[in-house]
Amino acid sequence: MKKLGWLAALVAGICLLAILFAPRSGSAGPSSLSASKSGWAAARRYLELEACRSSSNGRPLSSAHLEGTLVIALPEDGLRETEDLAAMVRHVRAGGDILLAFSGERPRPGERFLFDSLGLKLQQVRGDPPLSPARWYRYVTAVWDLQAEEEPETVRPVRVHAPRWIPSARGSAQVLYRGPEKEPMVFLFRFGRGRVVVVPADALSNSRLSNPGNADLLESLRASLGPQLVFDEYTHGYSTPGVERGISPFPFDLLVAQLGLLYLLAVLALSWGFGATWKQTAPRTGSTASFLTGLASRHRQLKHFRRAAELLLSRVRQLDPSIPDPGDVHLERISDEKTFLEFARRVSSLKGAAR
Repeated sequence: MKKLGWLAALVAGICLLAILFAPRSGSAGPSSLSASKSGWAAARRYLELEACRSSSNGRPLSSAHLEGTLVIALPEDGLRETEDLAAMVRHVRAGGDILLAFSGERPRPGERFLFDSLGLKLQQVRGDPPLSPARWYRYVTAVWDLQAEEEPETVRPVRVHAPRWIPSARGSAQVLYRGPEKEPMVFLFRFGRGRVVVVPADALSNSRLSNPGNADLLESLRASLGPQLVFDEYTHGYSTPGVERGISPFPFDLLVAQLGLLYLLAVLALSWGFGATWKQTAPRTGSTASFLTGLASRHRQLKHFRRAAELLLSRVRQLDPSIPDPGDVHLERISDEKTFLEFARRVSSLKGAAR
């Protein structure tokens, strides 16, 4: 009963942790409409105050009319169709620019496919998280200061969360900022007649723009990307009125809550007592030898030596009435094992003499 109670508490705790750490659809990740710490609402507001015209794309790229710089911030909740990736490639080949912000986490299949479409490969720059709690905490809270490629002494560093995966820069790419091990973190390259600018999504998030270097990076991007920006919000949950979404975010937290409730009810049902407690009697097992040994031990404790001698003589005479009475052994003198053994040997010798 106690073990089942601990099991129920463990299952409830695991479900609670899963719900707490499950991604919330309300934050929308690095969306320009999100005011969470990972959102880009502050960056978009700053660009608008600096006379940049911004718009939110709430439909698939294959059916959208794209003008100016297309802003794509990862990770995304939705999935992209092949037609969307083809429309994005056509946009940049035709002379449009793309600001592509990578997540730095383990790439999802759609994110990897997106970078492959632009000729970029994702590479791991840090190993897997360690198992030690202290080392794991340092791993997940690590921060990198990105140094400018040109004039690093005067340009203020850009602060970002330490990534696990980054896109590798093409050979013709112009690197603007590098990581601690000289990893290209902010770079741009020509693609057709347009340009692709690659930055970490965390560099322009609401929680990072208070750092002077991150604000400098945003200002330099505003000056180079042009006055018109289109933020792709369709995969972050935003839809233009009249556009139906084919894919909705999976309710992971609700699924975990339902499974946890199911397990908890199962544990309670198994631990619930039905009627009075019934103890099953252990079956009696043993051999004939152990039974006889136990019986003899009992007679020895009660000192039944004389009675045993009488029974021995009586049983022997029932088998062979011709056996004479052992006159030299008196039954009243049999009081211990030694005298009983002597009496048994005497009876045995009489039996042999009678034959």
